[in-house]
Amino acid sequence: MSRSSKLVLFTALLLSACSTTYFKRAAIDVSTGNDTGPRGDKATIHPAVLEYVLASDRSPIVPYYAVILDYLEHGHPVSALAKSSYDRAKANVRLLKPHATELAGAGKATAKVYARALARLIAEACNKSLGASGYARIHWGNQLKSDGKRLGLGMSPTYITLHKGQNEIRLHAAPATATLTKLQEHRWNVSGVAGAWNPAASLTHEAVAKAIKAR
Repeated sequence: MSRSSKLVLFTALLLSACSTTYFKRAAIDVSTGNDTGPRGDKATIHPAVLEYVLASDRSPIVPYYAVILDYLEHGHPVSALAKSSYDRAKANVRLLKPHATELAGAGKATAKVYARALARLIAEACNKSLGASGYARIHWGNQLKSDGKRLGLGMSPTYITLHKGQNEIRLHAAPATATLTKLQEHRWNVSGVAGAWNPAASLTHEAVAKAIKAR
């Protein structure tokens, strides 16, 4: 093995050793390490708050599931180059379907419902990451083409940070149809959400929606 190859291998192993993965299934993972992304307080948040934020209109996750659910329902043709992305997306939806069906009840499991299901599935992992490192880094899918109807490149990771001094949870994410990886920061004040900072509190998604304040 050449000296340059050894250096590349050593660097990869070093980066891997500095990374911690808290959840990894069906192209969804929650991890920390190996980047210079946003940071916050080492704290935890109620899963219902995380569910609200990840399924909000500011999150790129809902448009992603809208495209995938439309594809699964209507079977639009896709290029050979894009097929692997759609295959991963289908595995993603299969994983979330039981959670989404339960959330939807007698209604339809919409894209927003799937985003809520994703949040519920990874909430524990996110809190472990937030408590240990001050942020949770989430990989979950793809960016969309400019028309907002087809899968594009792999999505830049979405970050969650907590800021107890300001009573805030923050979402750092690229827009769904972004062509650049620069993250946008979105903030919510949770001072009016009783139990927001206690993951074990009795708190529902509906209660969060009534009390949380976007900034």
